[in-house]
Parts: sequence; C-alpha cells; structure tokens
Amino acid sequence: MQITSIIKKLKELAQKSPAGEELAMEAAAMLSLLMAGQDGRCTIHLLRGDITVFFYSSLPDDEAGFWRCPLPAVEERCRIRNDSRAFVLSDMGKYEGFLILEGCQGGSGLASEDTENLLWIFQLFWCTCLLADESEKNFFTDPVTELPGIAVFKQAVSRIIASRQEGYLVVARVPVYLERPYSENSMDCRLQELAGYFREKEGITAYRIAADMIAVLTDGEKGTALDHMQKIMLLLPETSLFLTSLVHMEKEKVLTKIQEEMGKLGEGSTGIETSCPGPRLPIFIKDRNKGDGNGKN
Repeated sequence: MQITSIIKKLKELAQKSPAGEELAMEAAAMLSLLMAGQDGRCTIHLLRGDITVFFYSSLPDDEAGFWRCPLPAVEERCRIRNDSRAFVLSDMGKYEGFLILEGCQGGSGLASEDTENLLWIFQLFWCTCLLADESEKNFFTDPVTELPGIAVFKQAVSRIIASRQEGYLVVARVPVYLERPYSENSMDCRLQELAGYFREKEGITAYRIAADMIAVLTDGEKGTALDHMQKIMLLLPETSLFLTSLVHMEKEKVLTKIQEEMGKLGEGSTGIETSCPGPRLPIFIKDRNKGDGNGKN
C-alpha cells in the first residue's frame, strides 16, 4: 500500500474522531492489519522513560502481557520467541517504543524502507494523539496539587445546582508557611498534604480553586460534608474552613460567595451556613462556641 494512501486513511480517521487515545487505538488497529495481515498479530508499545503511555495488541491479553517490557528487553524476548520480529520506533524525543510482529516468518510484505516510513508516520500520529490528551489534562489539572482546577470546579458546581439534588461545598484555606529548614517544596507543602488526603479518598472530588484554597463537593447526607470538615481540622488545625449547602445557590455567585465568607474568617476558624447536625469533635465544638451564635467566628 502506498504511503500517500495510508496518510489519506489516517486523515479520514482523524476527521471522524477527536485526537486522543481512542483515535490512537483506531490507528493502531489499522496498522495491525497492514503489517500482519488479517490475523493482526501485532503489538505496539510507546514509552516515556520507563512508563508505558500507550499499549496496543491484537494478541490475547495473556500473550500481549509478554511484551509489556522496557525497550532494552525487547531483543532478548524476541530470541525467546523466534517467530517474532521487532521494529524499534524512531526517537520522537518525548516518546520511544517498538512494534512486534508475532508468527510472521514471511514478513509483512513490505520492503524495509517502506516499513520504516510506515512506522514513522504512525508513530507521529500516535504522538499527536497522546500530546492532545496530555494538553487537555494539563489545562484542567492543577500542577502543584494534581487536583482538578477551577474550570472543572465550575462545571461540577453547575451540574449539582442544575440537578437540584442535595449537595454541599466545603472550602479550605491553607496558610502558606516559610518553615525552616527551607526546601523546594516548603511553600506548597500544606496545600499538597491536604490534596494528598483527598486523592486517597474514594467518592470525593477536591479542586484547587485559588492559590491557597481547596474546595470539596459532596452529595448525599448533610453529615458527610461535616465529617470532611472535621477531618481537615484534625489534619491541619490552622486551616480556615467554610461549609454551605448548594441547593439554593446560584451558580454564577458561587465564587463570589466563597470570597465573601473566607474574607470573614481568621486563621483556623470556621464558618457553617447550613443546618448540619451538631459536630462531634470537642475541638470543633469549642471553636464554634467562640462565634457569634450563628455558626461563624
């Protein structure tokens, strides 16, 4: 098959689907047929360092797993399976990898130069797809905490409010400390510690919505939001916390509301603007008793 014909087919494929891993998989399936015939016994492996970022195989899962290996191990594994052919992909800077043909003693029917050109085109196509996924993830993910950023938070709040279901918002403002001994991580360590706590909890979505603020959206019973609030107090007592219901809130005013309430709170104080059940922790009860009787300090 001529290279120009393959490029045309890839162009048609790209026009039907947005760039991303699904499109990369479709292209891999196309290459599998081109390289190995109708049996499609083909494995493609792209790595970034020692991390696999893309893996496709038309082999059964147990056999395909044999080829989940670092690039230096490929030749040794090919010798174990002497009916396999390995093609190391061109160096694209960020990604490297290889293609394996299984049970193809007769080859793919392509000249070696044609094969090299074919693999280069497909690898370029895969890298474009993977970089598109990475770019989208970076746009919506905060690089410091690895939590979704404010754009995703706005979308999530809009969905909850539009659904008219019971939902609660907890906002934590973490003070920034310059602690000795100084380190590369010291300025954000409190924020990262809190983010790490939420990443380990199933069913909880936290967002970094400002330089020193993390927001948590919860649904279900009212006590769930308060439980998270109490756990944050135990983890980082100096954190300022605000809790409110989203039921009657307008989505266009959520961020303004957060700023207004956080502006009233001092370090380590709390604000509750919902009829939540009474807190269970003594330190929480003591903190609330210092307020003005409305649940604010």
